[in-house]
This record gives sequence, structure tokens and C-alpha cells, in this order.
Amino acid sequence: MKKSVLILISIFLVLSVLVFAQPGGNTEGNTEVSVTILEEPTIFLGDTESGNDTIDNDGEIWATLTTDPQVKSCEINWEGSWQSIDKTVDSVNHTYNSAGVKTVYYRCYDDNDNSVSVNDSILIIGDADGDGIPDEEDNCPNIFNPDQLNSDSQKGGDVCDICPTDALDNCNLTESAGDNVNETGGTVTTGSGNAKVNIPAGALSTDTSISISGGEETPETDIPTFQTQTGKEAVSLIYSFNPEGIMFNVPVEITLKYSDRGINENTIDIYFYNKLTSQWEAQDATCDTSLNECTLNVSHFSYYIAGAESINIECSSDSDCGTDGWIGNSTCSNDNVSQNYITYTCNNPGESDSYCSNSTTAKLKEDCGEDEYSGNYCYNNDTYRDFIDRGCSSGSCFENITKQKVQECGTDYCEDWQNNYCKNGDVYHKRTCHDKGCSGEVCYDNTNIEEQKVKDCGSGCANGECIIGCSSNSGCGTDGWIGSLTCSNDNVLQNYITYTCNNPGESDSYCSNSTTAKLKEDCPNGCTEGRCKVEVCKTVCNYGKCKEYCVWQ
Repeated sequence: MKKSVLILISIFLVLSVLVFAQPGGNTEGNTEVSVTILEEPTIFLGDTESGNDTIDNDGEIWATLTTDPQVKSCEINWEGSWQSIDKTVDSVNHTYNSAGVKTVYYRCYDDNDNSVSVNDSILIIGDADGDGIPDEEDNCPNIFNPDQLNSDSQKGGDVCDICPTDALDNCNLTESAGDNVNETGGTVTTGSGNAKVNIPAGALSTDTSISISGGEETPETDIPTFQTQTGKEAVSLIYSFNPEGIMFNVPVEITLKYSDRGINENTIDIYFYNKLTSQWEAQDATCDTSLNECTLNVSHFSYYIAGAESINIECSSDSDCGTDGWIGNSTCSNDNVSQNYITYTCNNPGESDSYCSNSTTAKLKEDCGEDEYSGNYCYNNDTYRDFIDRGCSSGSCFENITKQKVQECGTDYCEDWQNNYCKNGDVYHKRTCHDKGCSGEVCYDNTNIEEQKVKDCGSGCANGECIIGCSSNSGCGTDGWIGSLTCSNDNVLQNYITYTCNNPGESDSYCSNSTTAKLKEDCPNGCTEGRCKVEVCKTVCNYGKCKEYCVWQ
């Protein structure tokens, strides 16, 4: 980014300000005031205290300042707000937390509060690991590696590549490692701890990406080739130490751990792959058999492996002798399934006197379980439970289930009728009925009272029996005329009541009556007001003459 610096060419500016008297103000005439604007200050941004740069990669910015000694005060604006600054300060710094173009403003005031402002800009680029390589260009942006070494040309430098020398990343991830080492020295160790390189101070002249990559094969060789060429047994992986071909100022120490299974440890050594001859060559390494590791001082890097003579052994582990497992047929024992189990053992594993043995033992193969009862349940309106009979027969488990009745809940029934009693003037009796059965897992007996009418009583009930109402009609009343006389069809009529004994002498006997209008008197001359009309005569005399008049009334 091209720095933008505002620099005014003029060093001094003189501003003449004429102030004229206003009405009501100074009456002595016009007053001319001359004010001097100060020498323009300057600001230059850089990534060091004495720098004047256009790019910064750590966010710490220095501002180099110059100011006219006559100024009254100055202030600086880093990120949007002004803050006072001592006018005698010639450099200040500030740290930004984000990348991008940053513009800083600087201004100074004279005694009359006239000010002059200047600014400068700088581009801050991201560099998370501080190795001087911008994050967008850094092949390991979070790990310090200024040399940017990338042995397999794959995305990611050696110090952050899981397989620094294998573009397909087929290496053993726990057997690979990478880091930056400088002139002060350092150690790089794989995650497994099976390979490491110790670089003493002075071995390197500058920051260098050091990596280790372990696997069964390399682009040039593999373990079968090693064993064919040397006649030795591989007791470690092949490790590639990088950068390949680097020459150290003083020797560095490589350490490889090895497996001592089936080897003669007196013959253990580290082998170096000579690319000029395509041969594996013994290096007379120093080996510690108590730690199972060998060390070798080298002046450059290549491929390395640990190897030794193998010894004739019968077995190195129990699995070399056979596979443990069931043999023969299953049998029954204590109502469970048993079977013979053979176990193979490697005695003195990995030694020249190793040998195999085995033992066979009858073992429990399947537990058939214990006999048990289920919980109660309802079946056919009674309470049942299951008996579960478990055991072994002919080498196999069985389970037989038998229903067992726990409680018979019974059938529905009603008790005998109780003594008769009177209710509502009739004879009744009642009894208790039982509704029996099973619900959930228990029996139940629900009762209810059943009531029944025995006999209708016409004349009422007493002590559980009908009252006998009558034995004859006369017991019910005397027939006779009742009520007032009336006229009907010019004759005299009157109501006549007749009493009747129904079912005379029986428990259901009862009285009844009926009323009928009957002829009481036959009136030949008619009827009026409930009686027969009678002839009434009256003699009337007029002027000495008398005459008799008669009417029926």
C-alpha cells in the first residue's frame, strides 16, 4: 500500500485577521490582530520506533512526531477518539487488534486555539505466528516457520503437515512430528516417542523446519528391501528426517526406540539409507538394551531404521501357539450348558527356549437360569401364575412354562330369600347376590341386594302379610240411597250405592262400591225440583161470582 502522508510545503503561515468595531462596541476605531499559525507538525508511521513503513505484520504501530516548540498542546487520534499527548514527545506507539489500513491523525494548537492537523496511514497484515510471513501467504499460519519448508509440496509446511514427506498422507500419524528450530537448538519428538532428534545449539544458523515422518514404506525403499539387503530383522519403522540433505554445523543426535521381540540384542544397530548406492548401511549406533533405544550422531538427514539379527523362537505370544476357543460337544452340568475350552500359552515368549503348551478345561458356556414363578394374573375368571422350569437337556438350555391356579374366585350366586316384609302396602322379600370373578391379579366378590314384590295387597299389609279386607258384601257397607233427589224424564231419581266384597275371605280380598242413579218415584204428572208435581186449586170470586182454578205444580 502506498503510504498517504499529508505534508504541507509551507513551513509558516501568517493569518491576518481584521476585527472591526460593531455598533455598541469599541468606539476608538478598527483594531487589527495578527495571529501566527504554527509550523506544521509531521507524523510518520512504522512498525518500529524509528521506522517509516507502509506495512506492519504484528499490529504494533509507532508514530514518529515533529512539533513546533511554540505550540501550546497536541493530541493524537488512533482509532476514532482524540487523546492529549505531551508536545515534547517525538514517538508514541499503539497496538491494533485487527488487520487492514489504519490512518492516524495528529494535530497541534497555538495560544489562540488555531490548529493544524496531519495524518499518515499504514497497512497491517495478519501474522498469527509472528514468523514474518503474512497469514494469507503462510503455509503454517499458526506455527512459526520462516523458512516455509514444504517437502512434499502439499498444502501445509513441514511443521504442520501430519506427513511432511508424503503428499498422500499415508504415514503413521503418531509416528510423525514437525517444529521450527533455530540456532539455539531444540528437540523434535514423534507423538509415540519412538523417534526423536536432538539439535544442539549452533547446529543451525537460522530458523529451520525440522520434521520426522514414520511409516512402513518410502518412495525409494521399504522394510522387505531392508531385510533382504541386510539379512536383519526390522525392529522399528523407517523414519524420514527432514529437511533431507541439510548439513549441520555440528552433529545432531537421532534416537530410535526398538522392539526386542525375537532378536539378538547384541546385534542391534541403526541403519542409514544411502541414496547414492540405494543400499541400507549399518552406522554403529550406541544402543541401550535396558531402554530399548539406539542413538546416532549425524551431520545430515536421510532415512533411518533399527535392525538386528533374529533368533529362532517357537513363539512370541500366545496367539502364535493357537487360538483359544470351545472344542467338543456341549454337555449339561448342574442344569447349565458346559463345554471344553482350550487355552494356548506361549512359554518364555520371544526367547530361544520359548515353547507352546495348551490346557483344556470344562467351562460354563451358558447359564440356563433358575426356576421361578411369574406374578399372578387372571385366567378363566380365576387367579393363576406361571411356573417357569429352566434347565439343561442334551447340551442345550430349555424353558418350560406351566400354568398353576393360585385361587379359585368362584361363580356368581344369590343367597336365600329373607323373611317377607311390608312395603308400600304390599308384601315384599329380598336377598343378597354375589358377583364373583378376577380382576388384575386378584379375586373379587361384589354384592348387591335384590328386592322382589311377593303379593299385591288390596287392603294393606301388616307383619309381612296382606290384611284380609272382607268376607261378604255386607262387610263392606250397606247399600242405600244417597245424595239429593233429582228429576229425570219427569220422574224422581236418586243415587243408589252398592258395596261389593271382592275375593271374599281371601288375603287379597278388598271392598269396592259403585253408585248408580235409580228411579225413586214414578210421577204421572211430571216432576219438579226432585218431587212429583201435585194439583193445586184456587177459588177466585169476582162481582159475586166465584170460579175454581187448578194447576199441577
